[in-house]
Amino acid sequence: MMRTRPLPVRLVPVAALALILMLGVTIRPGPASAQERPLLRLGSSGDAVATLETRLVDLGFDPGPVDTSFDGATRAAVIRFQRTADILVDGIVGPQTWGSLDAGVVAPGPDPAPDPGGLLRRGDSGPAVVVLQEELTALGYWMPAVDGIFGAETRHAVVALQKAAGLARDGIYGPETAAALRAGSRPVAQQAGDHVEVDLTNQLLLVVKNGQVDTIYDTATGRVLGTTPSGTYAVTRQIDGFRYAPLGTLYRPKYFYRGVAVHGYPSVPSRPASHGCVRVTYAAMDHIWSSGVAPVGAPVVVYRQ
Repeated sequence: MMRTRPLPVRLVPVAALALILMLGVTIRPGPASAQERPLLRLGSSGDAVATLETRLVDLGFDPGPVDTSFDGATRAAVIRFQRTADILVDGIVGPQTWGSLDAGVVAPGPDPAPDPGGLLRRGDSGPAVVVLQEELTALGYWMPAVDGIFGAETRHAVVALQKAAGLARDGIYGPETAAALRAGSRPVAQQAGDHVEVDLTNQLLLVVKNGQVDTIYDTATGRVLGTTPSGTYAVTRQIDGFRYAPLGTLYRPKYFYRGVAVHGYPSVPSRPASHGCVRVTYAAMDHIWSSGVAPVGAPVVVYRQ
């Protein structure tokens, strides 16, 4: 009688098993069948988004309601997952993120976002500030660098988030601001296409691409109602340098209505403060120039909600 040989049993190498036990890594298998994995980002929609959100829920990253819309909450959940998986943190779901989601390898421990019970403010530094800066940047709140130092520009990004979420504009990262960050709070574009928007109600300058808000800057507009005019305009001229005007000095101004311009200024408070122009910090104005988002002719939409 012919004897059948038992099938070989594949064993996990002892060294690999020891490493897994030491790190305490949890492995949660992904979907059994291969599915389409398109590139997903803010504004995407369809069944693939529902698949993504379901997988995030399964792994413990709350994206809000599971639907077919990739909104701010979904993006915030993707950012938290990417940080936990130790991959590129950009809020975009591409091949690397899909692969990590399908593998389901999640390190144990609490969510690595900054402790919502603690406070971060200007002058602080360290890993918690790095995490805060990464999450703000991935949601579109502009700052020049992720450097672990809570400086003036990080404070402006926090204030911009607080403005978008309808919170007190104190520039301090506390429990309410942490909740807004986790929820992916960010403004919504008022018009389709590529343009710049000025939200007079929330005091925000928005760069819109393909109808989606791409970059969010803290700003201060006219302190007297009507001095920053509402309407649809275009950048008519610009000065790559300082403009010494009777009402003040404008840094690298981009004019869109008579003498009203988007420009850099040393003081950008969290409330309307200018004579009518749209103020941003010097560093933010440099970024607006270098990124090429507002050349002469670019539409500028100014509105009050």
